[in-house]
Amino acid sequence: MKVYDMTGFDFTRRAVLKAGVGSGLAILAGGLPAFAAQGSLPDYYPADYQKIIDGSKEENRLFIYSNISAKSWAGVQRRFNELYPWIRVEILELSGYDLMERHLAEAGTGAPTCDLISTTIVEKWIEYVEKDVILPYKSPEEQFYPAWSKPANGLYTIAIDPLLMIYNKLLLKEDLRPKGLGDLALLVKENPDLFKGRIAVIGADTNPSSYVGHKGVTDLHGEEAWEWFRTFGPSTKSERQAGTVVDKVLSGEYLVSYFQTSGVPWQAAKDPAKAQVLGWDFIHDGQPLVIRAAAVPKAAKNVNSAKLWLDVTLSFQGQVGLVEGGRTPLRSDVKKSDVNGDYTLTSIVEEVGEKNVIMPSYDAAQFKTYDDYIAKWREAFARK
Repeated sequence: MKVYDMTGFDFTRRAVLKAGVGSGLAILAGGLPAFAAQGSLPDYYPADYQKIIDGSKEENRLFIYSNISAKSWAGVQRRFNELYPWIRVEILELSGYDLMERHLAEAGTGAPTCDLISTTIVEKWIEYVEKDVILPYKSPEEQFYPAWSKPANGLYTIAIDPLLMIYNKLLLKEDLRPKGLGDLALLVKENPDLFKGRIAVIGADTNPSSYVGHKGVTDLHGEEAWEWFRTFGPSTKSERQAGTVVDKVLSGEYLVSYFQTSGVPWQAAKDPAKAQVLGWDFIHDGQPLVIRAAAVPKAAKNVNSAKLWLDVTLSFQGQVGLVEGGRTPLRSDVKKSDVNGDYTLTSIVEEVGEKNVIMPSYDAAQFKTYDDYIAKWREAFARK
């Protein structure tokens, strides 16, 4: 695991996008003006919020477990530094399952653990709620979020990631670029040799977000979706990492991939050279959205600092900052014009159409038929 000491790191947007910080442990320290000391908190914050701020000055550290990199947090970090420059922030990047299991193991033995968790693993969040792992906390920012996104006291959806269709623009003419899964099935049926072995997917049998996406499409379209899967499934190859898929689409090894989380391809598309090759689109006949959630665990040591980070993330400025890392704001008052034309939940729904958006859910029922669903999925995709 690589360790990055990012003390004194420049958190301007230009510097962050240039830096390209990789995975591992990043230590982030701020040095920008302390706006909190100037009393600039929103007027809807409670009168006793200053107690949380004062409490954080006795902590001086915040340790975060996250399945996105420090670079993806940079816009939030910049705002956090402006408000609370005395807090030293450390972000440990792990896979979603690993970080949640690690916390449970540490908390169970009384070992030191993280102060805040952020990941996309919905079934593990459900487990955390059932095991009473999450510290109850009512954020002053929660009024700007829909009810479904706050399934338990202290658990907040901080962003959503649309699963995208991506393709190589140099190798696929416009009439061969799929707009949806039904379109992809038709193209494969008409051009079997072209697409054979050159479609990538993050497997539903190995990735929970892919499982939720596939299941959402079959719930929406029923047997017709299964026919689509049987048509193009045998022509696909499974991958595990979005970054690997994007690289292979850019190189031409794959022509197309679907259900790619938006962060990596959207960041790649902002590179002028890569944008000449990489194309992307929403999935217009069933657009899945992936939950990205955060919470302060009861075992946290630096509770006040963690609450401050969560509130900054949920704030208007924090949501705008998340866009820099390829995340999609969920907050209701963030408009497309606020994020330089990048997407928000509202603008995605407007573009794809509400009937074609598969809204995310914390409902445990979606996982009760997991084994049977995956068996049918593997058969449709000709997996051994």
